[in-house]
Amino acid sequence: PLAEVEEAPAPPANGDDFGFDDVTSEQGIPVRREAGSLSQQQAAAAKPRLMNDGTKVLNLLKSVEADITKEDNDAKANDKQDQAAYEKMMAASSVKREADAKALSEKAATAAELAESAQLLKKKRKALQGELAETKKVVANLHEQCDWLLKHFAKRKHLRATESEALKRTKSVLSGANLGLAQKRQAQSSS
Repeated sequence: PLAEVEEAPAPPANGDDFGFDDVTSEQGIPVRREAGSLSQQQAAAAKPRLMNDGTKVLNLLKSVEADITKEDNDAKANDKQDQAAYEKMMAASSVKREADAKALSEKAATAAELAESAQLLKKKRKALQGELAETKKVVANLHEQCDWLLKHFAKRKHLRATESEALKRTKSVLSGANLGLAQKRQAQSSS
């Protein structure tokens, strides 16, 4: 609380710079007296007015003090609420940062695994493409051979049939020759 302030009476308008007032006495003689000293009558008349004014000032000061105290309490309450909201936001942000960091590391691990898998698949695809090229060459070669066989089938069939006939004739010739040779040998051995 503010200390009570006593108001000093204002110096009269006709005072000088040295703290004296020029006043006329009851007889009309100019008299000098100290500034601020009032007659008892004047002091008694001014006292209720000064007390009334002082009470108003004190009430005004008390009102201002109450307003400042209320504003201070409101500001402290708002600060506490704001601090709690800030701490809550920071805790939520911390949890979110941790979750984001975990998700980021998981995504990075997944990306690394996928990149490795893609490399392996590329190598495998390259190897399979080489095998496919070799298989296509084999198929083309077989197709070529089949085409040649189909193209020359009738001619080869005719040649085989002719060769088979020639072999049969040769066999029958040789069978007859063997039979004649065998008979000659038997005749020679019996003699």
